[in-house]
Amino acid sequence: MVASHLQQSRPRSSPAPRLAATLGVALVAPGVALAQTPAPAEPARGGALEEVVVTARSREESLYDAPLSISSFGAEEIENANLRDITDLSLVAPGFFYTPQVTFSSSRVTPALRFRGMTIPRNDPLEQLGGVFVDGMFLFGGVQSLTFDDIERVEVIKGPQSALFGRNTFSGAINFITREPSEDLAARASVNLESRGTYNVSGSVEGAFDERWSARLSAMSNERGAHFTATDGGDLG
Repeated sequence: MVASHLQQSRPRSSPAPRLAATLGVALVAPGVALAQTPAPAEPARGGALEEVVVTARSREESLYDAPLSISSFGAEEIENANLRDITDLSLVAPGFFYTPQVTFSSSRVTPALRFRGMTIPRNDPLEQLGGVFVDGMFLFGGVQSLTFDDIERVEVIKGPQSALFGRNTFSGAINFITREPSEDLAARASVNLESRGTYNVSGSVEGAFDERWSARLSAMSNERGAHFTATDGGDLG
C-alpha cells in the first residue's frame, strides 16, 4: 500500500520519479522488516544443557567439542534405562548393532559388532570391524558377559578409530569406563526377575581401607530360562 500511494502522488507524465520512489520503498522495506524481528532470547540458566565429558580421544573434553560421532551414556542414564549388557546397549545406541553368533569352535558364542551396517562374514574376534575396550584396553572376548554394575560411562564411537584404539576398529569402537571405588562405605544390590525362570542378581560393596586405598567387590549371578521343552524333557532356548 505504501508503494501504491507513492506512485499515485506523482504525475503520470513523469515515469522516472515513479521508478525512483518504487526502488526506494523496495530498499527500505527489508530494513523495516529486520528492525521489527525480535532478537533471539538467551536461554535461561536453569534450562542450559548439561555438559557431557567424554574420553574417546584419550583426554577429557566436551561431547559437543569432540570431532567424532559419539553416543555417551552415564551411570544415571544406564540405571534409568535399565541397561544390563551390550545387548541392551545396542537398543539405545544409534548406528550400532550387536548379535551373539553361534560358532562350532571352543567358544560358545562370538560377538558380532556392526557399526553403521558394516560387517564381514567372519566370526573371528580379531577380524571384526569393531572392537570393545574397557578403560582403553582391548577386550578379546566375553563381552556378552560384561555387566554394567561397575561401569561409570559407556562411549559408542562410530567411524574409523584405528588411530586412537588400534586394530579392529575400522567401523567403530565401544569403550567402557569403570567407576572409581568410593571412599565411603557403601553397598548396592539389584534384582531383575523375568518370565520363564530368567533372573539376574548382582551386588557390590565398596569403601576405603585407609587414606590411600579404596576398593570395590562385586558379584553377579544370572540364569536365562528356557522357552521350550524337548520331547526328552530337556530345556531349549
